[in-house]
Amino acid sequence: MPQLTITGGFVNRTLFEQAKVELPGPQASWDEWAEATRKVAEATQTRFPMAIDRTGHRVAGPAISYGAEIFAADGTPALVDDGFKTLMAKLVAWMKDGTMARDVWVSQGGAAYQDAAQEFINGRVVYYYSGSWQTGRFEKAIGDAFDWEVVGSPCGPAACSGMPGDAALVAFTRTAAPQAAAKVLDFFASEPVHAQLVERTKKVPAHKGIAAKGLAYQDAGPAGCKALQAWARRVAEIAPAAYACRDYPLNRVMFNATTTRVTQAIVGALLRRGDGQAPDRHRRGRGSGQEVGEAAECARCPRPYRGRVSCARTTFWPISWTGRWWPCTAASAGTASPGSSSRPTS
Repeated sequence: MPQLTITGGFVNRTLFEQAKVELPGPQASWDEWAEATRKVAEATQTRFPMAIDRTGHRVAGPAISYGAEIFAADGTPALVDDGFKTLMAKLVAWMKDGTMARDVWVSQGGAAYQDAAQEFINGRVVYYYSGSWQTGRFEKAIGDAFDWEVVGSPCGPAACSGMPGDAALVAFTRTAAPQAAAKVLDFFASEPVHAQLVERTKKVPAHKGIAAKGLAYQDAGPAGCKALQAWARRVAEIAPAAYACRDYPLNRVMFNATTTRVTQAIVGALLRRGDGQAPDRHRRGRGSGQEVGEAAECARCPRPYRGRVSCARTTFWPISWTGRWWPCTAASAGTASPGSSSRPTS
């Protein structure tokens, strides 16, 4: 493995110094970071205390830190457990009360990716949870505008883990020159060569020995060098469940589902029956008899629609593409099919 990536936090140290708030320690929890960044944001009139990229990959490490196991004992995916729900409930609550940058998540639909890097670069975020790949960008874009540094992943009850990623150099089993291929792999895996490669490309080493010794990153500036060394130290904190999640071939399915459902929770579009269970089917439009699928479809009404959505046990208000809630009326004069571009009247 030529290199690793790892998720974790960046902090605007200048804002902490201006607010005269002490930076939380290396074992600080998510709650402690939330409290500290709220104080800093209030004292410095900064727009967002915290921000996290809109992707299930980015919230997976924090969920694991809160005890999410991701897989059942038999190795099958079991994404939603108590640890997972605890972390997601915190994130949703923070996005609703302004601790987290809500716009990063609700400005996109489906499972589309959105980061908050530019907000951090512009000094509008106190603490930004993203990953090691942002280091070079920040070093170049921020310059001497303010002091920033890497603080890794906050802790939960189970761990202080980020999510790993990597780039691998491999040989194919069907190669006509297996011995030559093996020599190439041995060359790049050797400690001196690997250290030089990672240092010159400004990456996080995938070699445990090199990570433990540290690298000088002579071609990086002071902030970039300090950040890359901090990322390397954080590799040892990656939880086994995070590696298992990284290695699962269908992990993107879990990440995308997380992104979609968390966003729906933030905007209040997750629908439930009176008994707390998701409705099985629903019909849209007065007397239309048109089935439009599972309850999740109710939360993804593709066009503005006036009228109530009736399910077996209750009535829901669909949201429009503008993000506004349309008033629930007793009847509707028209219906719209899924994906229709026309706006029904009421």
